[in-house]
Amino acid sequence: MPKWPKQNKRRKSNGAEYVDWANEAIYNDDVVGQLQGYVSLDRRMIKTVQHPRGFESCDFLTPDDRLVHVKRLDDSVAASHLFNQAANSAEALTRQPDAKEKFREKVYEISAGKRVLPENFRPKAIVLAFAGRSASPDDLFTFSQVSLSRCAQQINGVGLTLEIAQINESDEIVAS
Repeated sequence: MPKWPKQNKRRKSNGAEYVDWANEAIYNDDVVGQLQGYVSLDRRMIKTVQHPRGFESCDFLTPDDRLVHVKRLDDSVAASHLFNQAANSAEALTRQPDAKEKFREKVYEISAGKRVLPENFRPKAIVLAFAGRSASPDDLFTFSQVSLSRCAQQINGVGLTLEIAQINESDEIVAS
């Protein structure tokens, strides 16, 4: 995964600029620009009978059919969100026929017809890619270690493999 950059931001109270980590949307847009064949599904909700308001299937579909979920783990809330999103998506895309079909349609639409998934599409693996902490479960908050264990159990329970990837950080500053 490409490195996670910083960006100039403005403080709400006084308008002064400061440098902080780029938000997830900026990082994800950067990834699509750098990694050929990745389909960005970030913030592209899939609405189903079970999820009428929609769910985010992943941030990226890789060329080798991995579903990548991305997050900066600055606190246990972000970690829990990442783990729950991955488990929810894995369950929907393996057990809910309408979710599978709508996922295939969304990938086709976003890729402008370049990616056509077969009717029996099944992700090769679920990837948790995160910055802000080491990719070792031992470096997570204790609460997050338990959440990660439950996430892995749920993903394994639907017959998929869970992978963890480290996103290194960059000192590069990107435009806001």
